[in-house]
Amino acid sequence: MLESAPVDDADRQMLTYAGKLTLHPTEVSERDLDALRQMGFDDAAISDIAVSTAMYAFMNRVVDGLGRALPRGMDREAERLGLVHPHGGGSSDAG
Repeated sequence: MLESAPVDDADRQMLTYAGKLTLHPTEVSERDLDALRQMGFDDAAISDIAVSTAMYAFMNRVVDGLGRALPRGMDREAERLGLVHPHGGGSSDAG
């Protein structure tokens, strides 16, 4: 599916890395980082990709662990950080 996505080679490499980091994090190696560098990503950009990928996974686990409702106020912070779509996660107004 990713192979046929309408994205350029750099974005495809970034998405491949993010997918591997998400699904098989212990398999990420220097080769993966070098592949990103060859596509023009510097170490700061690679760090941004890794942190964004990890934060997205983290927030998904928090939301899943709370029955898909973020505690009051946490939804606004998650939106501000771009980790959830506005009004996508909902908030828990109970309690």
